[in-house]
Amino acid sequence: MDRSFLREFAHRRGRSELIFNSAENYPIFDISLIQLSLKGEKTVYEYLKGFFKSTDSNPIIICVTATSSQIEETREVALAVKKLRPSALRIIGGPHVSVMSSDFLMASEFQMACTGEGVETIAEIALDYIFSKDKNTAKKIHGIVFKDKDKKIYQNKERKYLFNLDEYPHPSKSLDKFINDPYDVSKNSKDIIYILGGFGCPFNCAFCAQKAIHKGKIRERSAGNIFSEIERLYLKGFRKFAIVQETFTGSKKRIDQFCSLIEEHSLDIEWTAESRIDQINYSQLVKMKKSGLKFIQIGLESGDQKLLDFICKKVKIDKAADLIKWLNELKINTAVYLLVGLPGQDWQSILRSALFFVDNLPYNTATMHASTSITIPYPGTKLFLDNNIRIIDSIKDKNTAKKDWQARKPEVSVNDHGEFVGDNFTETDVMTSREILESLIYLDDLCYSLLHARFDASIGVGKRLKFLEYSNKMTYMIERRTIRDLIIQARKPMTSKKKQESLREFNIMDKDRELHFKDITESFEENPRVFKDFLASISFINGFYIMKNLSVPNRIKWMRFCCILWDARSRRLDRFRFLKDNEAMGKYLNKCISEIDSEWLWQKLQNNDLNSIETDNKEYDYLEKFGIRFYVKDKEGIFNWDIKI
Repeated sequence: MDRSFLREFAHRRGRSELIFNSAENYPIFDISLIQLSLKGEKTVYEYLKGFFKSTDSNPIIICVTATSSQIEETREVALAVKKLRPSALRIIGGPHVSVMSSDFLMASEFQMACTGEGVETIAEIALDYIFSKDKNTAKKIHGIVFKDKDKKIYQNKERKYLFNLDEYPHPSKSLDKFINDPYDVSKNSKDIIYILGGFGCPFNCAFCAQKAIHKGKIRERSAGNIFSEIERLYLKGFRKFAIVQETFTGSKKRIDQFCSLIEEHSLDIEWTAESRIDQINYSQLVKMKKSGLKFIQIGLESGDQKLLDFICKKVKIDKAADLIKWLNELKINTAVYLLVGLPGQDWQSILRSALFFVDNLPYNTATMHASTSITIPYPGTKLFLDNNIRIIDSIKDKNTAKKDWQARKPEVSVNDHGEFVGDNFTETDVMTSREILESLIYLDDLCYSLLHARFDASIGVGKRLKFLEYSNKMTYMIERRTIRDLIIQARKPMTSKKKQESLREFNIMDKDRELHFKDITESFEENPRVFKDFLASISFINGFYIMKNLSVPNRIKWMRFCCILWDARSRRLDRFRFLKDNEAMGKYLNKCISEIDSEWLWQKLQNNDLNSIETDNKEYDYLEKFGIRFYVKDKEGIFNWDIKI
């Protein structure tokens, strides 16, 4: 749309056939935006047909941008455009095709894929399409993959950008393409304008495709350039801005300059940003708030340090706690992002995340939610390359380009039987697709309930207590799943197949009583914090064949008894091992536990009181009670059980 930019681009690109004496020699491109989310019940074909008819347009180029979860719908776009406007060049861009260009072009009716940033690439394509007389000029355009009439794929050189981001026209100069009246001052003060901060990220988190898309390069707009765009929009009445860049807080100098410019020019604005846990400190937050920061998004992903290390997040959980504490103190609204379905993430790990959130509830009066999502192994991520998250039930054929990439947050409902109903098509070695969906529901609802109980000023005491009760039920569900999971994972070696077999076996033994949320939480008692910490900390080296024979009530009693021993030993012993592991011992243990008075055990757990338990036999190296001999090996950090039949 900016002819001066087109002229400067042609000069820097050095393509003589595209260079003219003045900006007036360049065309005025008539650009229309089509928002497919507005199509309603219509098919893509019907919607596009109606658009072309109502606008009487005959486009020369149709460009589509899409993420992985939208990629299937783009195939419909290409098919529709081929039928409705066959002469239009069909181009696709976005993160998915930036990584899987060739495969996608082969499996679709698109003729060209734009990889990485598209500003200069699309500018060159548009000029080339009009002015170049050479029919083979597509081979000259860097940053694209294209398909010829014989469906042969060509991958051109990676584009070397000729401009830094400050030299581009401000993106908001095309605001009239997005809103009907950009000059309505009264309306503008309520609208949020998204401001590009930059591209790329220096980190290499296993779940993120930034490295693959931007090749590790970071391109940013300067503080002054971002401010000048905001200032221009401020004069039009806009007051709310969302800065779009995953690493906007990566440079302390740039953040300080940005905040100083807002203060120096006395702009009364509100702005939001994304940040990493390790990129900001308290003094920066003070300055950011003073300049108008109202909302910040933090990618925590998990409250489990071991898992954070595994996915290469390179942040410390105690630093996350510090940051949330500061944000609470300064009353800066905070959205925390969490992931479920990560490789190696089991129910114990989910419980650690839940407990972290309970202990470190972020200040959030704005949205009163945390964003919990299912991990998708997007093309270009380490997770995709390692293949340790599998996409199931959605593969149309063997071509990976034809996978249906699900949304990170599928729709979930509750049916008449009290079952959560929703679709998830991912699984890992330690979690089935159903378990991942359940963990999404429980963790997301826990966060939602706690935040509303704390920050929703529109509700009374009764509703607040109901939110708290529901959050306790969510935590309880995670605890129950953790108990079952600790037993299943005592089956060594654990594989995905064994996990699924064990779950089926448990469901049969339990007569499906553990499946339904309403059945488990109909009459529940909140466990003391020591028990939650116990479940989040310990492991069983073996004992699957013994513990699987415990009834549901006895599983809980057994874990409570183990918790008392664990806490009495200053929590140093966090591994449990049976000297023998067989079903006969399991049946005997089940009988022994049945004879333990639940109320008596509950009181011991509440009071952390092991010393008053009278033993049948006590020697220096073991404690004997209920027909079980408990050996203590402090140096190994292991409790050893010897069951006497």
